[in-house]
Amino acid sequence: MVLPISSSHMAKLRPLAAETQTQARPATSGADIAPKAVDRISLHGSPVAGMVAGIKEQGPPFDAEKVTSIRQALAAGSYPVDRDRLADQLSQDLYAIAR
Repeated sequence: MVLPISSSHMAKLRPLAAETQTQARPATSGADIAPKAVDRISLHGSPVAGMVAGIKEQGPPFDAEKVTSIRQALAAGSYPVDRDRLADQLSQDLYAIAR
């Protein structure tokens, strides 16, 4: 869904921009910035590590029969496509990429 930009929308944005400019912090040199803590995670020995190792070894789960039946249905024009669901998912994916 695309919303048109009108002058009333722009009027709402201008005061926000002015507030942001007044709240700006003074510049600091790199010397007075403390290093941040770093989180670390280890999957060694966990159930997730075993699952990842299995996928690396065998590949992701794959149902060749299902793929064949979907291909045949698509070729015959009998595969049901939910256009609304497809459009919604594409919109969500594009929104996620644009953020």
